[in-house]
Amino acid sequence: MDKKSGGTFVLGVCGGIILGALIDNMAIGLLLGFAVGFGLVKLNRRKS
Repeated sequence: MDKKSGGTFVLGVCGGIILGALIDNMAIGLLLGFAVGFGLVKLNRRKS
């Protein structure tokens, strides 16, 4: 992993925890967070 993918993984997992708390289902939130973290789901973001 390079530096950018490590940050993406942490942000994906943190986002999954927050999403799980919002939708009241932590398992689904964590699964989505890990999917974003491992790059299975791509986020649309600008290249800088």
